Amino acid sequence: MKAIPIVTSVDRKYLPGLIALHNSFIKNSQEGFEFWAILDGDMAFEREVNALGIKTILNPVMDTKQYPVSDKWPDEVPSMYWRMLIPSLFPEHDKSIYIDADAIILKSLKGIASIDIGSKVLGATHDKQMFVSTLGLPDDLANAVSFISSFMVFNHKQYAQKNILQTCLELMQRTDLNFKCAVQGVMQVAILSDWFEYKYTYQAHAGHQTLCDDSYILHFMGTNPWETLRADLIQPWKLKARHIWEEYT
Repeated sequence: MKAIPIVTSVDRKYLPGLIALHNSFIKNSQEGFEFWAILDGDMAFEREVNALGIKTILNPVMDTKQYPVSDKWPDEVPSMYWRMLIPSLFPEHDKSIYIDADAIILKSLKGIASIDIGSKVLGATHDKQMFVSTLGLPDDLANAVSFISSFMVFNHKQYAQKNILQTCLELMQRTDLNFKCAVQGVMQVAILSDWFEYKYTYQAHAGHQTLCDDSYILHFMGTNPWETLRADLIQPWKLKARHIWEEYT
């Protein structure tokens, strides 16, 4: 059986996160998987990452004239959008797993990778606030349940057959939609309800009290741990999450 790709996408700013994520992969989920990083940078950056034992794809081509920005993401960040390319970058595989570089793997991902998501495009955990954050949508989508794009298991066959990448690229050119959450909004509008919902606690969030024995991933949504002073972490669950992350640095 082929090793399943675990993929993240980063620029140099996220190198501390990439190192911690890769270390957590080595310790907790190496068997049956392979780790890849899609890089936005130069060859020197790629050599630096390769020296860590990480396989890389440098500056993949994406057929778009623009990368949507918003108040939350005022600058274009190509690496944020390159997760959309993953099924096409690994065509020899049936599935792959994307994880944000501001997250760590807590235990083997074999359990979640073995869940049958049927004909759905991907599996993920939910985020009830996402559609509200994409302005310009029809009213019937305003309260739809969305997935969080920081942790996704792609079904490559369905992703390709349903032309998800092309739909995303077309959405990225539109000026009548304001994707306040950037790539997450684009992917959600492209996929709509065609995704499989994992148990919410499978992806824990450092800013909330969601970490439990079920959690496969600990995600530092909106608060990069390498940029946050420990003294600023007042809540005990945030401090606990920071301590866990530091074990992999």
